[in-house]
Amino acid sequence: MTQTLTLAAAGKQTTGPVYWIDHYVITSEDVPRWGALNAKLLGARQMPSPRGIFQQVGPIHIGAFEAEAPLPPTLGLGEGLPRYGYYVDKNDLRKHVNRLDALGVTHSDPIHTNAEGEAGTVIYWQDPDGNQFEFWAPDAPPEGALHNLSSEG
Repeated sequence: MTQTLTLAAAGKQTTGPVYWIDHYVITSEDVPRWGALNAKLLGARQMPSPRGIFQQVGPIHIGAFEAEAPLPPTLGLGEGLPRYGYYVDKNDLRKHVNRLDALGVTHSDPIHTNAEGEAGTVIYWQDPDGNQFEFWAPDAPPEGALHNLSSEG
């Protein structure tokens, strides 16, 4: 999903979409469980890490560290923030839903929307810790968004 980021450029404010990030890190109450789920669901590959876990998913790195306290309850699918989005091909939505079902992951049905200002189909899902994610299939993906996909697309 694209997000708007305000940048200072030549002394004035401009906005532009953020399409890719280098990495993100979340907390988990069970880091090995989190890593195993991502390997199966996202095609994540394990990377060396001095603590916690880092994995490669397509061109980005994702990580998790042990939560220092119990995590708060989820606000529900698509409601909690932060929420991390992965571009997916709209022709593969059924494949993603089937994989979510097979792994017992809580998720929404595919929802066609333009609520965020861009038309496409979203599948909201959450990991066992309640961290919020989405598979986002825009009607018109930005150039390069579907390059370097993981083994699971």
